[in-house]
Amino acid sequence: MPPVEPDPTRLVAVIGGTRGLGRAIAGELTAPGFDVVVTHRTDEPADMASVHCDVTDEESVDAAFTAIESRGRSPEIVVVNAGIAHRDLTMRMPTSTFTEVVDTNLRGAFFVARRALPAMVRARRGSIVFISSVSALTGTPGVAAYAASKAGLIGLARTMATEVGSRGVRVNVVAPGLLDNAAGIAPGTDEWIAATPARRVGTVAECAAVVRFIAVEASGITGAVIPVDGGYAMGIT
Repeated sequence: MPPVEPDPTRLVAVIGGTRGLGRAIAGELTAPGFDVVVTHRTDEPADMASVHCDVTDEESVDAAFTAIESRGRSPEIVVVNAGIAHRDLTMRMPTSTFTEVVDTNLRGAFFVARRALPAMVRARRGSIVFISSVSALTGTPGVAAYAASKAGLIGLARTMATEVGSRGVRVNVVAPGLLDNAAGIAPGTDEWIAATPARRVGTVAECAAVVRFIAVEASGITGAVIPVDGGYAMGIT
């Protein structure tokens, strides 16, 4: 199959793209014919086109898209990577912690997608990729808010995919397992590796390559959950 030729009009927005997986995704999508803009909440990167965006604030999301659209067009590809996590057992988790995580990871993703969709529907082309987690599929002790919010992305994506698929817009989910940017700081790393058929953690580069494929080249895939986890959640999706 011949490689997909980049469309020179393609504008890409990586929401939460200044470090870790988001930065790797932005780098993977940076190529001739693709204009990549990332969002930041705190420190503005000096080496990337970026705009400020607090995904928990609907007005901030709207302002970020308005700034991105000042480049002369609306984003055709949007990757929603912004997210946070807090560890605590469910019975000890403060309501404020649960709310903060869900507001960022799920409610924020809804704000972004709702803002991005109208232009995609009008253009009859577009791709949205939500970054979820295998914790949404398998459950991981101590991350109830994180897992719940990441599971919510799957329902959101699949609903959206049914609503806009006939308009040429695709919505998918990539669900990473434990990646190298978190290995060593995430509790239970050794146990995770032992339960993974590949017997290793993944890399942000591997995951970013999958995101690029789903966002750009996989024209026949929508409403899908793609695990990048070395087989950890095999058979669940």
